[in-house]
Amino acid sequence: MAGLYHLEQEGPEIREVQGQRDLSLADVAQVVARLSGRPELQVAHAINSGHTRARQPRTARTTTPTSIEQFVTATLLPALGRS
Repeated sequence: MAGLYHLEQEGPEIREVQGQRDLSLADVAQVVARLSGRPELQVAHAINSGHTRARQPRTARTTTPTSIEQFVTATLLPALGRS
């Protein structure tokens, strides 16, 4: 999940961007591993420890038309130098 900072109030607000459908963190890890060509990618520790989790419920405000596959291919992999 990505977060956006919104500064029009007294302090920063983190708004989760949850994409087009509900996914578990394991689902996200599988997509990133598959599309990055890194099947050894592991996020079990972060998931199991509770450090990585959604903090906001899905709403119209947090739902976007971008799929996780589109985000990983167009944004994440290029940022990692793996386009």
